[in-house]
Amino acid sequence: MAVEVVYSNEARRQMVHGLDLIARAARLTLGPAGPSVMIEHRTHGLQPIVTRDGVTVANAISLTDPVADLGAQILRDVANGVSREAGDGTTSAIVLAHCMAKAAIRFITVGADPMQVKKGMDLACLTVIEALKACAIDGSSDAAIVHVATIASREEEIGHLLAKVVNRLGKGCTLNLELGYSMEDEFEVVEGTRYGQGYLSPYFITDEDRQVVELENPYIFFYDEELMSIDQLIPLYDMVREEERSLLIIAENLKDQALATTLLNQSRGLIKVVAVKPPAFGDRRLKHLADLAALTGGKVLIFGHGDNPELVTLADLGQASRVIVDAESTTIILGKGDPEVIAERLAGLRLELGLVQARRPGDGSPSGNMHEIDDLEDRITHLASAIGVIRVGGITDIDIKERLTRIDNAWRTVSAALEEGVVAGGSASLLRVRHVLENLESPNLDHNMGIAVVMEALAAPVKQIAVNAGLNPETVVDKLLELNEPLGVFDAYTRTYGDALELGVLDPVKVVRLALKNAVGVVGLMITTEAIVTNIRDTTAWDSYDPELAAATREDPRA
Repeated sequence: MAVEVVYSNEARRQMVHGLDLIARAARLTLGPAGPSVMIEHRTHGLQPIVTRDGVTVANAISLTDPVADLGAQILRDVANGVSREAGDGTTSAIVLAHCMAKAAIRFITVGADPMQVKKGMDLACLTVIEALKACAIDGSSDAAIVHVATIASREEEIGHLLAKVVNRLGKGCTLNLELGYSMEDEFEVVEGTRYGQGYLSPYFITDEDRQVVELENPYIFFYDEELMSIDQLIPLYDMVREEERSLLIIAENLKDQALATTLLNQSRGLIKVVAVKPPAFGDRRLKHLADLAALTGGKVLIFGHGDNPELVTLADLGQASRVIVDAESTTIILGKGDPEVIAERLAGLRLELGLVQARRPGDGSPSGNMHEIDDLEDRITHLASAIGVIRVGGITDIDIKERLTRIDNAWRTVSAALEEGVVAGGSASLLRVRHVLENLESPNLDHNMGIAVVMEALAAPVKQIAVNAGLNPETVVDKLLELNEPLGVFDAYTRTYGDALELGVLDPVKVVRLALKNAVGVVGLMITTEAIVTNIRDTTAWDSYDPELAAATREDPRA
């Protein structure tokens, strides 16, 4: 395929054009007074999507110009990165990146060295993040949780619901969201466990919107080695299909023929299956695998003991009421193991933990007693933990799915607040910490230009919130800086100024930190790009394409 190469300032100019197109659409949603954006559904005839979520807007936009689309991709990466880690702050990250890119390009156009400008931006970013952490306050109070969740979800009832979850299950708890069957949200606590291993391939996904795999009433197969041949799995698949059940495979890995055939069977709907790796690593992995087997009533097949996957029986398989797998974790809800076996295993682990804790310094494990204690506590937590489940309610299926996404984002934001604390919201904290950059100077002039880029961008989110509220941005900035309160904020919903705790305008430090860090990172990458290589797209093959004829003559892949 032929390629096109674009160099230097022309490459950056085209990327900024794409970046500008996305930012102008996404920034409209920033703040409580931000309007909605309507997006045409990709399926003809379905209702359009109406959203006030910046990352949804960014992901909906693709450009025909490949170089401009690379600039757009930069903003999509910024927003998606913040959304995955913190749930909120996606639009703020877009606004920050957009402002930084335009300011940096101005300096580079007049002769600044892009590499040195980037170093100045990185230095300013680290300085601002340290200042944000220094002014953080505890975010674990009920009021803080309610305020943070309400801002993220734009629904006060969700804030109170998530505060109830934290009060019931504590910090670091596990929460799962399900589609409900009524107008009201329902919350309950069930037995279950979660560990940090996700699906082996995204082709296992059953819910494209949430990017997760959900299995109802699955069998669970445990194996301590890699599975490479489909012959090892055929008897297992046949048994599960006869029972009309789904299957979770927890094994060291699925490779080659085993993985390819499993994905093919999944895509054709012959069996609903997902494969994940076991928890933990090294010698601890087999012990954690045995814990999961006890929790679900299954048996671990061990290659070294002569166990053969081809001879597996239904009695060897564990069972659970529900399994949810995403890219980073596996959650098993209501495992159907024998309660007496689980209680006996827990008692043994607690006894072992007590013995390890009673050791004198220097005795015991060569790798250190603390390492062994942490592992035992982790195993006890997995065997005895509880999981919160919220069944999301709503009027219609579309409404329920939209609320589920908002609650999911709000929960990520609450988790971020519990983890690192909160600061004054509405991007007021970014505006207020600008003073730490005023005295930050470098003997390198280009470094100072990079610092100036970040300093200018720190006011951009507040200004955009003011614009969306129909106010003069400079006036809002001046009034915020005049406030003597350390947590002074502007509430765009009521158009008032005051204390963040009283007005309930709070942002998790992690959300603000990630928005700034990701924005600086991708803009630094963009401005230091000196050449772009793109494919020249050949569209002649589509000249005679008739979509209606193609749909009418398409063969059914299930036939």
